[in-house]
Amino acid sequence: MVNVDEIIGLCDTRFMQTNTCTCREASERGTRILSAVAIYIEEYAINGVVVGVDCETMAQNGNVICELWRKIKICRITSTIGTDISFCFRDRLVILGDGIVTEPGKIGFFPGVQVSIAPLGETINGRIVVDGSISPGGIVLSPVKLSLEKGVITQIEDGSDANAWAN
Repeated sequence: MVNVDEIIGLCDTRFMQTNTCTCREASERGTRILSAVAIYIEEYAINGVVVGVDCETMAQNGNVICELWRKIKICRITSTIGTDISFCFRDRLVILGDGIVTEPGKIGFFPGVQVSIAPLGETINGRIVVDGSISPGGIVLSPVKLSLEKGVITQIEDGSDANAWAN
């Protein structure tokens, strides 16, 4: 890995996390690395690599989201299935992973554009209802309900998926 110009990893694992030292050394030597965990998005990932995606437009959209996160101090998320949670950002760092690896040593993730920000833990209060995928565990058969107070999960409810995840 350390003696190549480009690496594209389409894996069912996060190869960059399991080969951290090798990836870091390759990046320092100028290798461009693009990684994708293509579980449940196999067709999308293959089409994106073969056909191409409009990375520039995706990055522009990601920048718009970054600007929104920078302006928002308190965020509240609600849903029809019961999620109702709020938290504060208070000038937290916003990071755009644009998935574009055109420069030597650049590392990115496909299918691109991930906007990352972390709320202040002690400001997280409310309920999150998961009806899709939860990690670890995968796709849930019935919704998992998490209650949080000051950033700490205080209750996990509903069914076998919730019980398995809690343990």
